[in-house]
This record gives sequence, structure tokens and C-alpha cells, in this order.
Amino acid sequence: MKIPPVSFVLIFFLFGILIIPKASAEHIDLDYVGDGNERQMLDLLLPDKPSSGKIPLVVWIHGGGWRSGTKASGYARRLVGHPDYAVARINYRLTKEAVWPAQLHDCKAAIRYLRANASKYGIDPDRIAVAGSSAGGHLASCLGTMMGGKDHEGEVGPHLGVSTRVSCVMNFLGGSYLCDRKGNTDPSLDKPGSAIFQLMGGKPSTMPKKALSASPLYHVDENTAPFLFVHGTSDSVVIIKHADVLVATIERTQGIDVPFVRINEAEHGRGFGPTVYLIVKQYLDHQLLKKGEPVKDQTLKRDE
Repeated sequence: MKIPPVSFVLIFFLFGILIIPKASAEHIDLDYVGDGNERQMLDLLLPDKPSSGKIPLVVWIHGGGWRSGTKASGYARRLVGHPDYAVARINYRLTKEAVWPAQLHDCKAAIRYLRANASKYGIDPDRIAVAGSSAGGHLASCLGTMMGGKDHEGEVGPHLGVSTRVSCVMNFLGGSYLCDRKGNTDPSLDKPGSAIFQLMGGKPSTMPKKALSASPLYHVDENTAPFLFVHGTSDSVVIIKHADVLVATIERTQGIDVPFVRINEAEHGRGFGPTVYLIVKQYLDHQLLKKGEPVKDQTLKRDE
């Protein structure tokens, strides 16, 4: 399967700083559900020489409009080898196989599996970050805002009693809403070819409750995880308003500053330069290692 260019661009630029040639252990195709479905498997990549006993984990969720993409792109490997972090890259069921909320439930099951097996792999179960681009950014945001309850948690996988709470979220150009607060959607989304039509399994305009359930914007509360947003100002696929309104809602609800990195003239997954991955490293260090300065709002030039 050909991986969309956005996967390469984002992971290369956002996580290039963490490149070290190899991991000490690569656990490939771990079945986090137990039914043999390749779309419900993950890879766990551990650093060569961990800098501490229990290693913080960064979970990468791929993009592709919920209908394409795979964990096996190879580009997430660029996170591997840094002595401070382990990396998991996960598959989830695509819309041709299952519609919403299957994608969220699979991501939740993957988090439960990783936390339930933390001691086996030397992972710190209390330091799990999630990150994703585009559709993966949307799912990462869902993990950070939708916690508790059968509708959110689902009943996928063998570790149903395990928490799916995450320590922080990094959303790269992911959407935050499918509709307005009353469930009204843009008529263009009712076209069968649209990614959201396929995610919903039909016309979103006829499923207001379902559209609301897939919109992290409307699930922000005092328990929402810390966030970092990175978005291009010229993104025409997922317009920057998606990040603007989610940042504002979290800040208003929690009374905190949410770091937002805007990249002037950057399109969907293009125009991200090396400064972005320095910011990512700074954010992870502050959130997971409790060292360094917090990331502040900033605007970068394209390719800076």
C-alpha cells in the first residue's frame, strides 16, 4: 500500500530529532485484540539503551482519512532509539471494514494493551503520550478528551478494566469537529465519496448524535489531557479553525494555556521544518520527563 506523502513529511520533520539507528527490541504485529486481524495490531519499538528503569511511551496514530494508511510505513521508526522514549505505532480498523466508533475503540484497546503489558516491556504505565497526523491527530484528540463510559471506551480487546487515560496529546493538523454543537453538518459531507460520510457509514446530516460523538471539541472537560497543537495556516484539507476552536475551548474550560504552533503558509502536512521537531522534543521532555521549559505559542515560517 502506498503511504500518502503527509506521513513521510510529518514524521520526518516532527520526529527527526529522535533518530538513532536502531532499537534494542522490536516487537512487531502485537495483537492487541487477540482475533488475528492485522488492522488491530501494533508495533512496539524499545530504545537501545534506556536512560531510566521505566520508559515513557509515545504512541503514533497514522493518518489517511480513516480509510487508508498503515502502521507499517516505516517512518515512525524515526522515533526509535532515543534513550528516553519507547514508541508504539498502531493500526486501527479502516472505514471499509468498520465505521465510527470502531476507530476510537481500537485506539482505546491498543492503549489498554500497552498499559496492561507495561511491566513486561519496561514501559511506564503512567507516562503514555499519543500523537497523530490528520485523521490520526483527530483520533489522538479523541483519546485526550473522551474518557470513561461504554460509548467512549468500547468493549474491544481483553483488558477492559484497564485505564485508557493518556498523559498528553500532540495533534498535528487533525480535525476537532464534524458538526456544530447541535449536530448540524456541512451538506458537502453527505456525498458518498467524502471521508466523513465513510466514517459515519452514511449521511452525517441524518446522524447528529453520531457526528457529535466523533467531535472531540464537544467532549472537553476538566479531565481533558494536556495538548500540543501544530497546524499550517494554509491547510485546505483540515482548516486551521479546527485547532483554533479546540485550543480556545480547552483554555476556557481548564483555565490554562495550550501551546499552539502555527506554521505560516504550510499546507496539509507540508511546510513543516526542523524547528517543529525541536519543539516536539521540548514538549515531550517537559510533559513526560518533567524537565526543561514548557512550550509556548509561536508562529513559524514555512519550512523553518
